[in-house]
Amino acid sequence: MGLRSRCPPEDVGGPWGYQEFREALADPAHERHAELTEWWGAKDFDPNNAAFADLNRAVENLAAKWARRSRRKN
Repeated sequence: MGLRSRCPPEDVGGPWGYQEFREALADPAHERHAELTEWWGAKDFDPNNAAFADLNRAVENLAAKWARRSRRKN
């Protein structure tokens, strides 16, 4: 089995933006710490915590929402 980790947040700015994002969240003295903390909504980001239970629940919710429904009228 390969490595499993969380993907970068959407619109983080590519590889360079992702690196700065992680550095800024980890360092309260970073010039963009407050900005990126507000944007992310938290002061931490653990790329090793993929939260598989949450991801699976989100996929199940989408599958239920998009499930085909019978067109037959009873």
